[in-house]
Amino acid sequence: MSLSILHKFKSVIFDLDGVLRIGKKLIPGANEILQFLQDNNINHRIVTNECRYSNNELTQELLEIGLTNCKNTPIYTAGNSVCDYFDKLRFNDHIHSKDYHICIIGEKGLRDTLNQYSWDRDNIYIIKQPLPEIKEDISLWKNKYLVIGTLTRFRVEEIIKCYQWINAGAKVLLTCPDAAEPSSRGDFDIILPKHIIHILKYNLKFEYETLGKPHSLIEEKLTECESNIKNKKEILFVGDTLNTDIQLALNAGWSKCLVLSGNTNREIAETQQHTIEYIMKDVSELLNTKM
Repeated sequence: MSLSILHKFKSVIFDLDGVLRIGKKLIPGANEILQFLQDNNINHRIVTNECRYSNNELTQELLEIGLTNCKNTPIYTAGNSVCDYFDKLRFNDHIHSKDYHICIIGEKGLRDTLNQYSWDRDNIYIIKQPLPEIKEDISLWKNKYLVIGTLTRFRVEEIIKCYQWINAGAKVLLTCPDAAEPSSRGDFDIILPKHIIHILKYNLKFEYETLGKPHSLIEEKLTECESNIKNKKEILFVGDTLNTDIQLALNAGWSKCLVLSGNTNREIAETQQHTIEYIMKDVSELLNTKM
């Protein structure tokens, strides 16, 4: 009997939106492929540029929409990548013991993730009040950061806060580079960080750094998690977006599967056939493909 093509791999990494779900609807084969990997003891995890929810909230949401086999699947979010970014800064600056003052523009999940991260790190300060209300001399804050995540609705007060922090000299960090999300189909049902930057750039000149896939921090983190796998091609990344998912896998040297259930159509996918090992309709086709 022919084996599934998935038997070629020791680890499978999934993007979430457009790969396992779109909005609150599961993509065909999502539960089955996770069950298959569990049954065959193949490492697997979900890596997403979603940041509106904490890891626990995201797992709970996936369970509620019927992705029952995700309960024990590790999830790495764009919020986690922000935490890793500051951990790397702290490691590199440990000799100087620098303080970091951070303003968060985002939903509760991102705020909770960073607040929890700051609790046992005495040089990370999450600033919640508007700058004009702060009685300290903020010019003494040498390391100011404005973290911009995805919003579920437009809030003018948060845009004002962005202006204040950028004018005060804060470095701007975005949780992800995405210009569209599969469940919104490119509309403004959600406000992505790039949408906010577009608004701010009308009146301000500033640089920003984008975290989330395909940032090298995520490659480093996942490589650390899969350190027992010596052959990088035995790691398969399954994604729906060329400039985030597939680019991350390309940078890392992993095998790549592009699914056409999210952001990328077949016409665009076929222009990249020389760099992508597998192009599939969705994860159900990947599960049912034999070696």
